[in-house]
Amino acid sequence: MLIKEQESPFDFEKTIDLLIEAINNKEGWKVTALIDQNQAVMENGGTSIGKFKIIKYCNGKHASQMLQSDDRKYIGTMMPKSFAVYEKSDGQSYVSFLNGAVMGDMMGGEIEAIINEVSFDVSEMISVLKK
Repeated sequence: MLIKEQESPFDFEKTIDLLIEAINNKEGWKVTALIDQNQAVMENGGTSIGKFKIIKYCNGKHASQMLQSDDRKYIGTMMPKSFAVYEKSDGQSYVSFLNGAVMGDMMGGEIEAIINEVSFDVSEMISVLKK
């Protein structure tokens, strides 16, 4: 699966707080934006989608490795990285994110090597959602 979905044992706000802390405490990584997707949807003519936020985050070293080469600049469409945090109708919180292993396999070469490094860090970040 290209996108992973993980149930969080915590409520919506606690899930967001834990992920932001894990990202900002991981060497080289920083949260670059927190988007209230429900608010954005409603402000642009849609109806409420419930609790839904997107955490955007980046690592400057990995980003520069990926984007320095003209042959890899197109990968920028998937940057910065993101976690989608949302609550389903059952009241349970979930997190979704790109499956780096699958993405790396699809891309191959230097892109795969960089994605594999990033995926290791992402795995550590998402591990904070285990009770």
